[in-house]
Amino acid sequence: DTWERWVAQWNTSCTYQKDFRLWQATSSGSVPGIEGRVDLNFEMDPDMPNDALLDAWYVTSGAYDFITKYEIMGRLGETNMFGPYESLSRGQMATILWRLCGEPSYTGSVPFSDVSPDSYYYEAIGWAASEGLLSGYSNGTFGPDGAVTVEQLAVFMQRFGLMRREHMTVSGSQGLSKIDDAGAISPFAEDAVNWCIEQGLMTDYLNETDDHVNPTRAAARCEAASFIHRLYTVAFDYPNDVGVMDWYVTGGAYDFVIDSGLITGYSNGNFGPSGI
Repeated sequence: DTWERWVAQWNTSCTYQKDFRLWQATSSGSVPGIEGRVDLNFEMDPDMPNDALLDAWYVTSGAYDFITKYEIMGRLGETNMFGPYESLSRGQMATILWRLCGEPSYTGSVPFSDVSPDSYYYEAIGWAASEGLLSGYSNGTFGPDGAVTVEQLAVFMQRFGLMRREHMTVSGSQGLSKIDDAGAISPFAEDAVNWCIEQGLMTDYLNETDDHVNPTRAAARCEAASFIHRLYTVAFDYPNDVGVMDWYVTGGAYDFVIDSGLITGYSNGNFGPSGI
């Protein structure tokens, strides 16, 4: 582990999960001026996971940098993989919302039989359930490993957004008129999907899907990253000098004083959190 790795895997992608610096993709390449077969190698960006490409839409949009800068989401376990197109699980969703609120302490019991006390999401699920952000099933389980669908992701983001900024309601259903598969959305999620579209959370996602929500498909981790990125940078529109994970933000104080008009920012667009 003290040496940088060079991985030879002749394939269209490298599935090696730990950190590596060089990847030999083929031994059958060709280079002008060199006779015969040539090994072709890629030098990996040391600051990026193996499976996050620099030209991927969730990277070029700024979503990946945003969620990793603030440690909202990151690499999977002990690997060097982000898993951009792995399904977002319910346990991961609870953990993300918990982190956005500063990982508040939860000392109560978690009322779900399938949520183990030694799991990474135990406290997060207990907190999220107590806040009404996520709920369990009628049989007393939570299903932490179950996939979150795109329409469910929209519901969770709306609940969280309105918990922070209760005035950010949306009237009408203009958002649904902008997509091509509105009829496929479940009735319970129509208002949430409309809210997410109107608040700008789904703009980058819809550009990637040609204006299709694909509501019942499992949501990918990169799609959750995009929703969160745009929630804070577009819908909430935080000033540049206000950090998402600053203590006065995660605890809800910033949103409260701004919405109530108790404190305002400056004409240059900054808030001046450390100002007198």
